[in-house]
Amino acid sequence: MIALLAAVVVLAGAQNAASPAAKAVPDPRQISEQAMSFVAADDMKGMFKLIALHMPMKSDELEAIRTKMVDMRKTLSERTGRILGYAFISECRKSEILVRYTFVEKREKSVVRWQFLFYKPRNTWQMLSFFMDEDMNSLFMPCT
Repeated sequence: MIALLAAVVVLAGAQNAASPAAKAVPDPRQISEQAMSFVAADDMKGMFKLIALHMPMKSDELEAIRTKMVDMRKTLSERTGRILGYAFISECRKSEILVRYTFVEKREKSVVRWQFLFYKPRNTWQMLSFFMDEDMNSLFMPCT
């Protein structure tokens, strides 16, 4: 089983309605979808660039995680075939402060499960972790 965990913090700012130049802060589902679009394009560099925008981690530490993930994905391709895209599977919300999104990376011979966990300590969401694995049975478990 392949698993990778990384802490991610989403930077946030309040959007002032009177200020048209202010950008809206993406919600956790949008961030997860963006990450999965990079996964579907087999663009780990792009995915980690996105994560780096929201992660309070030293760039060399983040690069080490990316390198490890790229290496793991090489053997994944040999077993599961080429990438066909991705699909949203579920949202598991635990109160107004915790949410987990589950996706699958669709491949020719199998799927890879991806999960993104977010926490809202105050007014903005932070990504606590993300991981990928091949635990297909977990895709059929209820939100726990």
